[in-house]
Amino acid sequence: MTSDADRTDRKTGRPGDRRHPAYEFVERGGRPTLVLRSFSLASALLRLKEGTRQAGFSADVVLAGPLRPPMLYVEGAAHREQRRLAAVFFTPKAVATKHRQTIVTLADELVTDLERRGEGRLDLASFRLAMRVVCEVVGLTDSDIGAMERLLDRYFQTPPAPDAPRLSRLRRRVLEQVITARFYLHHVRPAVRARRAKPRDDVISRLIAQGLRDRDLLVECVTYAAAGMVTTRQFISVAAWHLLERPDLRARFVAGSDDERRRVLQEIIRLDSVAGHLLRTATTDLTLDAADGAIHIPQGTLIDLELGAANTDEPVFGSHPLLLDPDRQIATEAGPSGLAFGAGHHSCPGEYLAFEETDLFLQRFLRSEWTLVGTPTIGWNDVVLAFDISDLVVRRVS
Repeated sequence: MTSDADRTDRKTGRPGDRRHPAYEFVERGGRPTLVLRSFSLASALLRLKEGTRQAGFSADVVLAGPLRPPMLYVEGAAHREQRRLAAVFFTPKAVATKHRQTIVTLADELVTDLERRGEGRLDLASFRLAMRVVCEVVGLTDSDIGAMERLLDRYFQTPPAPDAPRLSRLRRRVLEQVITARFYLHHVRPAVRARRAKPRDDVISRLIAQGLRDRDLLVECVTYAAAGMVTTRQFISVAAWHLLERPDLRARFVAGSDDERRRVLQEIIRLDSVAGHLLRTATTDLTLDAADGAIHIPQGTLIDLELGAANTDEPVFGSHPLLLDPDRQIATEAGPSGLAFGAGHHSCPGEYLAFEETDLFLQRFLRSEWTLVGTPTIGWNDVVLAFDISDLVVRRVS
């Protein structure tokens, strides 16, 4: 029998997920690892201005290579400068003036197509929306958008697990190299050539002005694609899943003000954070203050911030943190989304854009009555450390 304390509305939990203890040192692959599950400890670690660096998203490969690392991977002055240049594309003003109408138009096109067919995969529609918006922000607008969509959909499919057969993992790596080459030749290179001839107000033009080489621009485009397309696709999908299964929540969202809808979405992303983990490496000896004393973190320690646990920390998010409750009272040190978009200098600069895309798409989608067909499939992408919802099939109710 399930106790009241065990009830959960979370869609994306994984077997073996733990919310306690607040922290522990473990060995993973022979490497000392500190696991943080406390919101306050995870937030404090992310807000350190120095002393850690990116360890997820294949950081070891990227940082060891000959290419200029994108903003996600660098620290210090280089990070601050890259973030300053990128931030102008994601401000509320930029989203309202440059991208809002694109989002509204695309959402209408995609949902109208779903309505006409009467049934379809909402996860694919959300991917198309997220991809085309990111392409506009980045500047990937000088090639066949449909071909790019199909190519990147294959690239971002859930890869084999680390313990999968070696041949399966090798095939996946070869496929990724082939797709990357095609992405560059057919989509990145035409965009770069067009902007070298005539700069525009987009990311590629700004990076060209910085003197980046074409191969560095490719890495930047892939990084923006991963950050913008994959995460927003999953955000829209999991939010739609919750709203379709909760008539009360759907009615509240449809009738709500801008602030009310935002609060519903913030609670959803707190509970089902797309990124389940953030990984950092200690680049020097560190100390964090915990309730039971100081935590001493030796240089070289891998630090695993388990966001699913941190975002359901009862002292911060109240009793029954695994339930979806837009009215929950949250401690002042946390925002309504918890750490779903990170914190500190590496917080996600595209947070506002992700909320705007999700809100506008779902407003248009929920003008019609829909029902879920079956149960969506949930996978886990170990490269971006995020869940992957697929087969989210919806049917229009007559």
